[in-house]
Amino acid sequence: MTSQEQHMMRSNVDLSLFDTLSVDIKPLQGDNQQVINLNYFYPCTSGDFLRNRMEAGWQSISVSLDQLKAQKLIIRNVHTGLVI
Repeated sequence: MTSQEQHMMRSNVDLSLFDTLSVDIKPLQGDNQQVINLNYFYPCTSGDFLRNRMEAGWQSISVSLDQLKAQKLIIRNVHTGLVI
C-alpha cells in the first residue's frame, strides 16, 4: 500500500453505525434546490440526492444513508462527509 493510500484510509470515516445524515442549512442564493452527496474517492460516490425546493431561512434536512448506499456509496469508507 502506498503512503497516499495509507493517508486516504486514515482520513476516511466509517458511517455504518449511523442510519441518517442530518444537517441544518440556510439557502442564501440560487434556486433553493439543493443536491446532497457523500463521496469516497472519484468515482465512488453516493450519487446526487436531490432535495425539493427549499423555503427561505434555516431548515433541517435528513437523508437516509440507505438511500445513499443504494446509489453505490461505500458507507464504511466515506472521505467527503457532505457535499451540498
